[in-house]
Amino acid sequence: MYTKPDNRIKVALIGCGNVAWHICAHLCRQKKIRLHVYNHRHSPSLESLRHEFNCQVFPDLGHIETDADYYILAVSDSKISETARKIKPHKVNALLVHTSGSVDLDSLGERVHATAVLYPLQSFTRLNHTNWNEVPVILEADNKTSLNAAKTLAALFSKHIFSASHKERLHLHLAAVLVNNFTNALFEADYNVLGNKKKNFTLLMPLIANTVSKLDTMIPAQAQTGPAKRNDRNVIKKHLKMLKDDKDLSKIYVMMSELIKTQQTKHAKL
Repeated sequence: MYTKPDNRIKVALIGCGNVAWHICAHLCRQKKIRLHVYNHRHSPSLESLRHEFNCQVFPDLGHIETDADYYILAVSDSKISETARKIKPHKVNALLVHTSGSVDLDSLGERVHATAVLYPLQSFTRLNHTNWNEVPVILEADNKTSLNAAKTLAALFSKHIFSASHKERLHLHLAAVLVNNFTNALFEADYNVLGNKKKNFTLLMPLIANTVSKLDTMIPAQAQTGPAKRNDRNVIKKHLKMLKDDKDLSKIYVMMSELIKTQQTKHAKL
């Protein structure tokens, strides 16, 4: 009996966390991709991928397929080296990548012909839609062959593809943590200040949107406003009095106010 050959691009995705979820969601929409998802054990997250996207999942890293074109490691940073050692592709042109912003390329080892880093510069939260067309994808490879293969893989996700050294990628990752994770922690602090009431926090949304939109036309130092920039000590004292029962947030308020003053002084000298 004749069996039609499967000419789809074969991708093995290892991991089932937030990054893996969004990679899976994107690749499963593409008919030219045949995706298998692997995890080190059974988990509700792995099962949710199977149910949500009707993809094949395997709760075992000991039997990762050997004929894939691409192997994407979307696991925690501490597990990248250990997981990479379990991958033994038979195709000489197979590409192995990890998606971390901070882990070095060497963590993938030297057993695979082509290795690279494919770092999507975005914050991923499960069930929150990601428009991959707008996501910058940062690549790192140690030779032209690997880089070209990584570019082909990256093109399945985004048109915004950039090459970077390990040092450059680390700086981007640090900047991403500051602008995203730290900012979101301040959003959570605001939520608490406003009595943990969604309707109150919603009132800040136009301000948050305006703060970000201004960066389209000016640098951050030019967009800065508020009591610290004006050196309005009376307002600062009032705010600190309101925060007297929250020592951590009080310290952050003082430190951020001093940072703003320093930044504005430097900017004025330019």
